[in-house]
Amino acid sequence: MSDAARRLSRLLELLPRVYAAQPAGSAVGTLLDALAQALGRFDTDARRVLHDRWVALAGTEPGSEDEAALSALERLGALLRIERLPARLRHAGATAQADGSVSVRFDAPAERDDALQLLGVMLPLGDFPLPVPRLPGLSLRLDDGDELRWRFAPLQAAAGDGSAEADDPTAEGAADADPLAALWRLLRPEAGEAYRQRLQITQAIRQGGLATPRALLSLAIADLGAEPCPKFRRDRNATLARALPPGRRKRCPACGDPSQPCPQPALFEPWLNEQPAHSARWQGRDLRLRRFFTLRNDSLVADRPQLELAVDRAVSFPALQSRASGEIVLYAGDLEPGWTLRLAPQLSAEEDAALASYERPTPHPWLLRSPRGRAELVQAQSGQVRDVSAAIYYLRGSRLGGPNAETAEPEGPKFGGVGIEADECMRFGVLEAAVRTPLLTPGDNEWSLLTFPSPVYRFDAATSRLAASEQDSGAHFSLIDPGIGDASAAFAKTLFEVLERADPASAGDGPNAPRFTLALRWVTREPFSFVLNLPANGWVETAKLSGAVELLLADVERARPAGTRARVDFPAPVLREAQPLDEALAAFGVGLRHQEAMALQDALVSVKLGQTLREPASAGEVGLSIGAVFDVARLASGASPAAAAAGDRIELRSTWQ
Repeated sequence: MSDAARRLSRLLELLPRVYAAQPAGSAVGTLLDALAQALGRFDTDARRVLHDRWVALAGTEPGSEDEAALSALERLGALLRIERLPARLRHAGATAQADGSVSVRFDAPAERDDALQLLGVMLPLGDFPLPVPRLPGLSLRLDDGDELRWRFAPLQAAAGDGSAEADDPTAEGAADADPLAALWRLLRPEAGEAYRQRLQITQAIRQGGLATPRALLSLAIADLGAEPCPKFRRDRNATLARALPPGRRKRCPACGDPSQPCPQPALFEPWLNEQPAHSARWQGRDLRLRRFFTLRNDSLVADRPQLELAVDRAVSFPALQSRASGEIVLYAGDLEPGWTLRLAPQLSAEEDAALASYERPTPHPWLLRSPRGRAELVQAQSGQVRDVSAAIYYLRGSRLGGPNAETAEPEGPKFGGVGIEADECMRFGVLEAAVRTPLLTPGDNEWSLLTFPSPVYRFDAATSRLAASEQDSGAHFSLIDPGIGDASAAFAKTLFEVLERADPASAGDGPNAPRFTLALRWVTREPFSFVLNLPANGWVETAKLSGAVELLLADVERARPAGTRARVDFPAPVLREAQPLDEALAAFGVGLRHQEAMALQDALVSVKLGQTLREPASAGEVGLSIGAVFDVARLASGASPAAAAAGDRIELRSTWQ
C-alpha cells in the first residue's frame, strides 16, 4: 500500500464524516494529504527494509541520490567481502547517440590515456577514424574536435551508414558480437542482476564448502557476467557447461524437463578437466650398463612409454629392464653408432582407455597407424629408416624354486609374499615377439640397460673382437639358437640364465664400455589437479578487459579443495559449422578405363625436334567452350559399319557466352 491516494482513501473511511467532508484545500484536507504522503513513504521504507535483508529481493540502486552510496545488494555483498565490479573505463559521462554511436567524455587527459591504453589504441594517434584493436568492429574519433570527448561507432556506421539506432546495451541477451554492447560493459558497473547471481553462487560455495565441478563452473560463469545452464554434461574426465545471457534461464521451457536439450544459444561453453592428461618426457645421457636409474611418474595411471635409444659404440642385443615390474624389451640385433632405435609400443585397449581424456581422446596416436606397435632404426645423417618391428621381443618373469630344508619349507615352492625371499618363491616367465615396453607405474621406477650375446657373431668379421671373461664387451660364445622364432622356450631360458649370472657391480667402466642416450615419452594423469577451460571468444575477451579475470582467479583460489592444484586456461574457441539437412536425389557415377598394350620390339633410334610458337593475346571477356571426343571403337569389337566409316569418333562441343 505505497500509493498515497489509497492511503488517503483509507483515512477518509476511518475518520468521522465531519472531517472527511472537508475540501482538499482546507486545513483539514491539507493535513490529511500530508499524513497520507507520510504513510506512503513509510510503506515504501518498511517494504524496502524487509526486502533488503535478502539477496534475492534486495535493491540494486542506491537509496539516495549520492552516487557514492551503496545499494542494499552491495551492502549485503560487503558482509561476505564480495564487491561489485566498478566501471573499467574511468570517464565523466557516456551518452548513446541516435546514429548508433556512443559519446564518452573524460575529465582529465590521464583518464583518456588510460582508456586508450586499455583499448589497445597506440599513441600518438593517427588519422581518424581509428580502429579499436581490443574491440573488433569499433572505431573512434574526436567529438566536435574536443580532445576530451570521443565518439565510438561501429565500422559500418563510421563509414556513413547512420540508419542504426542506439540499443540499450544492458538489455538481457545483448549480442556477443555487438561491439557497442562490449563497450558499454566497460563504461558501466557490473549489472545488478549479474551481481546478484554472482553473489548467490559465490556465497553458496564459500559458506557451504561446495567445490564440485558443477559449482566451480557455475562460479566461473557468474564471474564472467553470464548465467549457467542447469544442463551440465559429462564426457570422460571433463564436465561441460553452457553460459547463457542473464535472465534467460527463467524463461527457458526446457530447464524444467531433463529430457529436453537446451534450445538457448550459448555465449561460451566452458569445461573443467579433472586429472588432466599431459605429456611427460625424460632423457638420460651417458648411461652405463646394469646401472639402475630412477624414473618418476607423477600419474594416477601407468603407461608404456615411447623410447629412443642411441649408443656411442656398437652393441648387440640391447635391452631395457624395469626392476619393479620385471619386464624387459629386447632388440635382437646390433645397434651401431649414428643410428637411433625408436620404439612406439603396443598397448591393450584397457591401457589406452585409462589415459583417454576429453581433450585427448586418443592418447597414443601411433596406435591408429600401427595397432601392434612399431620399431624402427633411424640414421641421424641420411635420415634412412629401417623397420625392425620383427626383431623386438618382450620378456617378463623368472624361475621356479624347489624345496628348501634350511628355511623349513619342505613342501616345495610357493608364491611370493611377506617374509619370503626372492629366491624361494614360485615365478613364471613370458617371451613373445611383441613391440611392448616395460610398464611405467605411478611413483618411482628403477630401470637399467642390458646387453646380451649375439647368436650371429662371426670371428672373421671386421668388427669382431675377443673379450676376456671379466670384460663386458667383445665377441662371446653364445648358446642362443639363431632360429629364435622356432625355439622361443630355449631362447627365454638362455636369456634368463644370462640375467641370473649378470653382476650389477660390473657396470662397464672400462675404456671400451658403451655409453647410452635414452629418451622416454609417456602420458600422465596428474593427481589432485583440475584445469578450468574458458574459450577465448568475444564475451570472454570483453570480460578480461572489465577485470573479471582477476576476480575469477581469486574465487577459484578460495574455492578449490585443499591440497589440489588449479589452473585456468583460455583456449581458442571450437569452430562449428552448421550443415542443414535437405532432401536430394541420389547421384551415381559410372566410369570406364582403357589401357593399350604395346609390345616391345627392335626399332631404329628416332629423334624428334619441335618448336613452340605462342601468340600474344590480350585478356578480355570470351565465351567458354568445352569439347569432348568419344571413341566408340574402344567399347566393343562389333561396331557398326557406319561408325567404322566415320572413324569411330563422335565429337561433342558446347559453348556458353
